[in-house]
Amino acid sequence: MKIKQLPEDFVVEEISSIGPKKKGPVSLYLLEKNNLDVLAAKGEIRKKIKSKQATISFAGIKDKRAITKQFLTIKGKYGDKLNFKTKQISLTHLGFTQKPLKTGDLKGNRFTITLRDLNKNQVKQIKNNVEKIKQLGFINYFDSQRFGEALPEEGFIAKHLMRENYELALKIYFTPTEKISPERKKAYAIIQKNWGKWKKIQNEIQSLDGIKNELKVIYSLVENNDFLKAFKVIDLKIREILMASYQSYLWNKALSQFIKLNIEKTNEVEYGAGKLIFPNLEKEDYDKVSHIVLPMIDKDTIFRNPQIKEIMERILKKEKLTQEQLKLKKMGNVFLRSRLRDIVIHPKQLKVVSEGEDTENSGKQQVTIKFDLQKGSYATVLLKTLEL
Repeated sequence: MKIKQLPEDFVVEEISSIGPKKKGPVSLYLLEKNNLDVLAAKGEIRKKIKSKQATISFAGIKDKRAITKQFLTIKGKYGDKLNFKTKQISLTHLGFTQKPLKTGDLKGNRFTITLRDLNKNQVKQIKNNVEKIKQLGFINYFDSQRFGEALPEEGFIAKHLMRENYELALKIYFTPTEKISPERKKAYAIIQKNWGKWKKIQNEIQSLDGIKNELKVIYSLVENNDFLKAFKVIDLKIREILMASYQSYLWNKALSQFIKLNIEKTNEVEYGAGKLIFPNLEKEDYDKVSHIVLPMIDKDTIFRNPQIKEIMERILKKEKLTQEQLKLKKMGNVFLRSRLRDIVIHPKQLKVVSEGEDTENSGKQQVTIKFDLQKGSYATVLLKTLEL
């Protein structure tokens, strides 16, 4: 099965929780982009505004290799004068709001996804599993997008912050990846090559564009040579994302182990942070997990289920951490927040909208499905479930 063979195979439309007003200090827009990441889209909008400092805010990050429709706000009464359209991006003014959008200001997302390179048996299986998911739902794992690209060998940055190994955490943070801009990639390569020579790094990267936040960290190291202080210079939102991704990994790990211990026949699926364990799409198996309460862990979380408690203790021991270390007491205003997350999620309006000959792969079939998901749930996990 091929996913995202073409950008138009994966269409995402944001379902907003905020409506436009006729007046307000913040302009609200609909952004439509095709095979373009958010950073590149921001860059195009800044060119239109002719300001590198304009405050552009989104409710959520969307896939690059896709056609996406999402809302954004820009501080100021720019109105229709920022409307524009190119081959990859269009911006349409909708009205005004009182406040900029923040992460989570959406009800959910609507997906239209075309699955390609299928044989007839796979088409039949997908259609059968669509009907089963409509009845049972699917396991609400976090998927690879939550963790960025493939994790470095040293693992999660948050884990090293909890162990108070601030130098390693910072060095991993400055690891070049494919998703960052060319300028940042160049800066990170210079930082890695000259690690510890902070003044030299400062001189070599300060002329590069789009690395203001990275320079702040290097300036801090030039002045103090203190890795904890330097890490605190990183944007608060980025530090919160780093914490949340590790917390999500621990939740996935605990749920996978619970399913493996309590269900006889399971399915192992690889993803960006290891392996996920899925039950078969059978009512008997889903009944064994759907009632379980599994909170996102923080330093004070109490696990009422003794088996879940034992699983989490075992995971933390393997991570060489204690629950008390999750406190991050030296990181100031960055901390983990416990909350409940549904074990099983039920997509709304899930249906097969078309099927037929694959227009891209000779002799193969394609299927297009459509569904809505609440915020925080992953369409790609539903797609993994369709293949079970």
